[in-house]
Amino acid sequence: MSNSGTFRQIEIADAVNRCGGFSRAAKDLGISQPAVSLQLMELEKNLGLKLFTRRGAGKNITIAPLMEGFFLRAATLVNAMKGLENYCKNRQDLQDDPEAWRTLNQREGSK
Repeated sequence: MSNSGTFRQIEIADAVNRCGGFSRAAKDLGISQPAVSLQLMELEKNLGLKLFTRRGAGKNITIAPLMEGFFLRAATLVNAMKGLENYCKNRQDLQDDPEAWRTLNQREGSK
């Protein structure tokens, strides 16, 4: 994804869309509003696309024309990564417990 943005930038764009604004997304992500703006500008530059239409100094934003598909895919990607992180975290917790590990492998093997 070298020229299309980083996962973090896509995650930030998804949060802006989901939260309805830069400040709310920043609060949701635990980062500053200027960091959200900077990362989103960088993502738009890398993609060569405007993701949002901004009105009134960025206070009022809407998804840019033809970008609904981007945000559907971004949300899918973000949710998949969160699921993968949870999967790995659960496995980390189990790796030190051989019996639990054996039980999980048997259960997953029967699917």
